Parts: sequence; C-alpha cells; structure tokens
Amino acid sequence: MFRQSIVALIAAVSLASFAGRADTDAPESEPDQLLFSYRLGFGGRTVEGAAHELEWSLRALAGNSGRLLLRIPVAALSTGHSRLDEALRRAMGEPGAMLELEGIATSTGSSPALFTGTLRLHGISHPLRMILSYSRAGEQLAVSSRFELDLDAFEVALPVLDGVRASPQIPIEFSALLSAHPGAVASGGFVRPTAAE
Repeated sequence: MFRQSIVALIAAVSLASFAGRADTDAPESEPDQLLFSYRLGFGGRTVEGAAHELEWSLRALAGNSGRLLLRIPVAALSTGHSRLDEALRRAMGEPGAMLELEGIATSTGSSPALFTGTLRLHGISHPLRMILSYSRAGEQLAVSSRFELDLDAFEVALPVLDGVRASPQIPIEFSALLSAHPGAVASGGFVRPTAAE
C-alpha cells in the first residue's frame, strides 16, 4: 500500500504540472497543499510559525519504500513577529541557510511508515527517525508527520524575545494534502524536483 501511495504522490503532482497549461485536453487537478509548521517556546509562552516556501521531492524505490527530500529556506520561516523572525533567521545562519530533511520512508504495507534519514542545519547533520502517517480517500492523499528540532544539537544560538531565551526544542509538524487522479499512471521518478536534481 505504501508503494501505491508513493506512486499516487508521483502521479498526483505529475498531473498537477499539466493543470497550468492552456491545452484544453490537459487533466484538471486541484493544487497540492503542504504545511510545515513549528512552535517556539519562551518560558510559559508559545509562538507558532510556518514556512511560506519549501521544496520537496519523492522517488519511488524498490519494495515498499521511497526517498524523500524536504528543503526549507530559513528565510521562509515566519511567525508574524518581525523581531523574532529576524533573530531566528540570524541564529540559524541566514542568508541562504536551509533546513534539509532527507532519507528513506519504508512501510510494511499499511500506514504508518517509518522514515529514517538525516536532518541538516547550520552545516551540521544528525540522524532522524520519525513516523509518517498517510491515508488515501478517492482522489486525495493525506500525509503527515512530526518531529522535534533541537537547536542546541545544531549549535544555533537561541533567539531572545522580551528578555526570555527560546527553548532549544522546537516541535515541527509537516502535512500534505495531495490530489491523485485514479487513472494516473507513473513510473518511479521525482515529484517537484529541486533545482539541484
């Protein structure tokens, strides 16, 4: 089932790429929705944020597995608090810094799947294991996961808001709602390839 879901992901975005064409024979597709959100803790206060830009790719592999790459520019992280956003971006190595997650998701045939890979930030890599939940209903595929980013492990100086230093542990959630045409056919390949590939 996981491999079918990966093929559905590939098919969904392959079809979505045709949606913007003027060709009247092009299949119609709803745009995919992706959300990368996080929470910063300051003592008893919590500030929520999200990335307004990200790059991702997915390649189906042999068996019930797929290679996932997720890249979030630090400049795209936003809480809506300009002073805090600026301090966090500086601490995380802006300009040009990226938070990158790369690895293999494997399933025994039903949700959830296990992701094993690396998390890179600030020139430092650490292993990452997390659970990926997914479900398909008709032409919609939902994928979600959560993990914790420890800024201390990446040697990031913690931002300060109103004299209170941020907690180094940042809970992160990633969710995607993708469209997949039931008649789509796809071979293994990248979904929304990044410029490097």
